[in-house]
Amino acid sequence: MAKIRVHELAKELGIPSKQMVETLGNLGLEVKNHMSTMEESQVAWVRKRLGYEPETVPEKTPVKPTAKPTQAPQRPPTRERGEARPETAAPAQPVPPGVKQAP
Repeated sequence: MAKIRVHELAKELGIPSKQMVETLGNLGLEVKNHMSTMEESQVAWVRKRLGYEPETVPEKTPVKPTAKPTQAPQRPPTRERGEARPETAAPAQPVPPGVKQAP
């Protein structure tokens, strides 16, 4: 059987964990803290004693995402054949005599 932690049951019922631990102790269940586990049968008994009915979770229907058409990033205009390239960097400075260039 599956086990459920006290804090999970408290969250499900909308009760603070500390209050749930106290309530379970008053009902005669020995729980040490919010991390204690309970059997499904105990959980059903507690729900019944506290007057909470388990909520029926409606089945989720898959939602189709609406895809928005995305535009490709704009590219700069291409240059015509024979057209000179635009200068992007400053022209290189001449190397002074006696200084070796890096490869």
